Amino acid sequence: MKMNEPLIFGIIVGVLIYWGFWWQIFDKAKYRVPAFMGVLMCLPIVNFVMLIFFVFSTWPIERNLEELKKASIAPDPQSLSGPGNA
Repeated sequence: MKMNEPLIFGIIVGVLIYWGFWWQIFDKAKYRVPAFMGVLMCLPIVNFVMLIFFVFSTWPIERNLEELKKASIAPDPQSLSGPGNA
């Protein structure tokens, strides 16, 4: 039984590192529960479905950017031209 302990320890450390990487990715993409989504990425089959969802869905950070673009007022073209550009 002692021979398997380093293997089990290595697997646990590997899963925790893998989970931490996905947690950071989902956090930077501004999902609300990045830790939970990171846990889902550690589950077989679910991780493939989550990866497809992650790739093809609109990320929250993209939605925020679109909202900011819509809310901003476009500058008047006349104000952009300087005195010599009229």
